[in-house]
Amino acid sequence: MGNDAFKGATNITGVTIPNSVKNIWGYAFQNCTNLKKVELGSVEYISGNAFNGCTELESIKIPKTLKGTDSFESISKAVFSGCTKLTQITLEEGLTIIPHKLCAETPITEITIPNTVTNIWNKAFQNCTELKKITILDNVTKMEDKIFENHNEDLTIYCYKDSTAHQYAIKNNIKYILLTRPVDQAQNISNIEKGVESEKSSGIEETTVSKKQDSTTASGKLPNTGVDMKIIAIITIITIAGIITLFKYKKIKDI
Repeated sequence: MGNDAFKGATNITGVTIPNSVKNIWGYAFQNCTNLKKVELGSVEYISGNAFNGCTELESIKIPKTLKGTDSFESISKAVFSGCTKLTQITLEEGLTIIPHKLCAETPITEITIPNTVTNIWNKAFQNCTELKKITILDNVTKMEDKIFENHNEDLTIYCYKDSTAHQYAIKNNIKYILLTRPVDQAQNISNIEKGVESEKSSGIEETTVSKKQDSTTASGKLPNTGVDMKIIAIITIITIAGIITLFKYKKIKDI
């Protein structure tokens, strides 16, 4: 889809990109001010300002096929700049990267990075001044500089201890909350704490967001509550056997 393909087409309210389209070039939908619904199909590259000024666009789903924000994989202008109502961006499971400036300059408030993503490129969330919560798990192993350039002071990264995201937050003085890792069922470990647990980042007070005790009874021996029943049973058997033996002895003696 070429440059300026539908630029200024204010009568368009929705668009479905066919799977045959792999590139959306710059300003393709710029100032389509009544565009409310977009389905991106199997797009692989989206150039900067492709949806610039689409002021009625409120949500969009980024397909797993996306490989970059322009055909040359260089730093481009923000894809959704000027989309003042775009508060929800969903990243499809299967996506492997978050390209340069993909979510930049949007009013999103929170977002979750899919488990399939391994790399977050430079300035992916630049000027997201409303973004306060982002969840990044162990799957992300590379985070380039200035991902959150000019971020909200309350931006908090939800991540695992010692993960790439955790180290990135510390290095860049961004608040973070450590998540409790899933229980290893193979080892039959009881889940003692569920929820999330916050740790101290530079200047951040350490608090517990949520702690719940697991009510599951662990396997193992029951606690002792008095004389062991096995001992009582053995004593009883010995006593009965002694009485029987004594009775037989007396009977034989009388003979």
